[in-house]
Amino acid sequence: MFSRTAKLAATLAIAAVGIVGVGSDARALNLNTHGAAFQPYSGTTASAVEYTTDGVRSALPGPPTTVIAPVPRSGITATTQNFYIDGKNPGGLNTSFVLYAYNFDGTPQSSLSFASAAATYDLLKTLPAVGTFSYISLLANIPPAGTATVFGVTAVQ
Repeated sequence: MFSRTAKLAATLAIAAVGIVGVGSDARALNLNTHGAAFQPYSGTTASAVEYTTDGVRSALPGPPTTVIAPVPRSGITATTQNFYIDGKNPGGLNTSFVLYAYNFDGTPQSSLSFASAAATYDLLKTLPAVGTFSYISLLANIPPAGTATVFGVTAVQ
């Protein structure tokens, strides 16, 4: 039978192992943002945006629907950063994007425009100038009428 002191010592030892994190890995991990995080952009009404289990798409016929999403990231010390953008364009449609980086005081740092007409895409793009405290956003122009879907964006750490 354990004494009360022995039980307390065993509990403290287990807690210490958990706090120290035996075998822990301190590297930053990639951060994924699902397409449902996108919001209607200026001039785009909420009724033009449709959220699905696999991402975001345009709900209306007519011009492309413009949406924007924040791209969470860990503070990094590199001066560039990679991102993956994933989605689909049935029928050869074209989805266009702009990645933006802003400093903590709102000063623009860099941007990158690109597009894809691939049936399914997994685009690796690099912002040419970012800082440790940069804020990143992704603007997407999605073809109309539910024909194309943006699955999401990943900040590569």
